Amino acid sequence: DNKVVEYQGCGHAILELWSGHEDTVHRLMAAEAIEPPSFIGVIGEESWFIPKFTAQADQSLLSHFGMAGEERRRDLADRFLRPTRWKDYCEQESPTKCIHPEGTTWDGDNHTIVAIRPPQTEQEERQFFVQGVYTGYFRKTEENDCDKWPIQLH
Repeated sequence: DNKVVEYQGCGHAILELWSGHEDTVHRLMAAEAIEPPSFIGVIGEESWFIPKFTAQADQSLLSHFGMAGEERRRDLADRFLRPTRWKDYCEQESPTKCIHPEGTTWDGDNHTIVAIRPPQTEQEERQFFVQGVYTGYFRKTEENDCDKWPIQLH
């Protein structure tokens, strides 16, 4: 009897295991859906990068101690603006909605080209930068409004 057995593959992978996911791992191990976690050889690191010109302008940013405290919150929010998706820039920030007679949209404050046209696809709408087309734009938003988000001390 030459019976053909059909293989039905099934894979489970949790490539990054952060604290708080222990219940999921134990549940999957109990169901024999995964093997016990082990190292895959990759080491992660959390850190921050400060451009040289920013560090030269404010050396307190070279250490987390220089960023600490209520008195620094507003300064940090003003210095580190939030990136803006291309669609949001055209709809909310561009005075011409990214439609300009010469084909460019200028940042009124810095007189630099930000976008040469509006985004044309949904993928472009979500981009923070597109080489040669959208340089990116940083701005203050509700997310870095110190008055809206005061520190909550317990």
